[in-house]
Amino acid sequence: MKYFIFIVAFVALLNNALLAQQQQSFSQYHLNDLAFNPATAGTKEYTSFQSVYRKQWEGLEGAPQTFMAYVQLPIVASFGNIGLGITAFSDKAAAIKRTGASLTYAQNWAINDATSFSLGITGSVSQYSIDIAKITPSLDAGDPLLNRNNSGKVGLDAGFSAYVYGQNWSVGLFADNLTESKMNFYNNSEAKLYRHYYLMAQYAFSLDDNEEFTLMPAILGITATNAPMQLNTNLNLIHQNNKWLGISYRTNQTHSWSANVGFIIADKIVAGYAYDMVAGKANQFNTQQNSCHEITLGIRFFRNNDPARRQTTCPLL
Repeated sequence: MKYFIFIVAFVALLNNALLAQQQQSFSQYHLNDLAFNPATAGTKEYTSFQSVYRKQWEGLEGAPQTFMAYVQLPIVASFGNIGLGITAFSDKAAAIKRTGASLTYAQNWAINDATSFSLGITGSVSQYSIDIAKITPSLDAGDPLLNRNNSGKVGLDAGFSAYVYGQNWSVGLFADNLTESKMNFYNNSEAKLYRHYYLMAQYAFSLDDNEEFTLMPAILGITATNAPMQLNTNLNLIHQNNKWLGISYRTNQTHSWSANVGFIIADKIVAGYAYDMVAGKANQFNTQQNSCHEITLGIRFFRNNDPARRQTTCPLL
């Protein structure tokens, strides 16, 4: 029965009946900005590889798990600064699995010595599949799912993003799934990948004259076609721009609090951890099963300090 419930939720999600987002969501979005605004590719003065793993509903069999890994790199060209981003991702919940990859091209410009601007275009491919063997015991003999194979459905899509930032602030917009690829698991169904819209902003306040301590509030809004906005708010206390403590709050059909901690070693190794406690309408399980764990690991290399980039940076970006 538990697998059947997941399948029903999945099909309803594709049809937007639950008025929820279809894409992944992370608590440490301030560290994983490429996932929510690909136009950030190339805006940093280094090449980076980063990964993030999130496991929800700890202790529940078949609980959702998400993994994402990506590379972003800046390139100085004769016609301006270029950013490239490559992302691979995997979502799994019981018998349901989504895998895919995306490629981003971003063009960066310096508006002036203090402000820069970037536009990005993204192409993506996603495969949704159902492991029929896992749910067969829960289905009736005549259920149409039994006649499906687990090869899944593949969809191609595109996104467009914009990003403007200064020394201690940034604002980004991202529209994903612009073509709304159809993902029909049944004949004549209208399941598809709905458009998603992301708004991300943050500002860093120096708390002392030496700028050793910084307070950085951040906000991430996510909405899909005909769906209410999910609002994520985050507040981080940063020391010397290489270690931090933070707290987050997420609203929508679920309400959750999150605490996160992280550090950067030798300006190269990035590590972050977040622990979520889910409440609200999703609070159906015991305390342990309401928890979520999220780990971010990354490495930064090939730092480019070329003055021609006229690069501005923001803490933790």
